[in-house]
Amino acid sequence: DQAGFESSELRVMPRLSCERVAASTVSTDCGGGLGFEISATSDDGLRRFTASAEAEKVGSSQRNRLALTFEMDF
Repeated sequence: DQAGFESSELRVMPRLSCERVAASTVSTDCGGGLGFEISATSDDGLRRFTASAEAEKVGSSQRNRLALTFEMDF
């Protein structure tokens, strides 16, 4: 038990995506990515901390996401 957080969870999220873009021309591409998320809940259940990171490549587009979240019930 560190810093009042008693439980934690790790998730791994593979993904497969396809997209169709219609502008002056129409293109369709598929690709994939991977995401990780770790979360911890306080021993009293009132606080939750989550950190996640995702990367995805579809065609020539690369998307990256990083998020940190802290929730506190009162």
